[in-house]
Amino acid sequence: MNARPTVKSATTAAALHPILAERWSPRGFDAGHELTTGQITALLEAPRWAPSANNSQPWRFAVTQRGTDAFKAILSSLTPRNQAWAHAASALIVVAAETVKSDGCPSRWALVRHRAGGSAPHCAGRA
Repeated sequence: MNARPTVKSATTAAALHPILAERWSPRGFDAGHELTTGQITALLEAPRWAPSANNSQPWRFAVTQRGTDAFKAILSSLTPRNQAWAHAASALIVVAAETVKSDGCPSRWALVRHRAGGSAPHCAGRA
């Protein structure tokens, strides 16, 4: 069993909830670790509950697991600097947003506010 990494807490001007203060972005992954289907499902549950304008939820999450052609394709689209650490991740997740509404008009806020930009942090917080 892997030991839990040392808790890192941000130094902030005002108190933050521990979930936020202890959030960090790893750039080193255990290449031998494999996420289970249940873990991936749990990870994606939080964005389902993210608020969205008109409850439209115009985002989609595509999950690719290491060893698949899709993972290789997503990995190859990253910058070399990101490829250097992302190759060892058990899964890569792509967030896509609907940028045109059903009436054909552009969705000005598709990537920000209460649209895809709001759902991605829910996923990251869950991770």
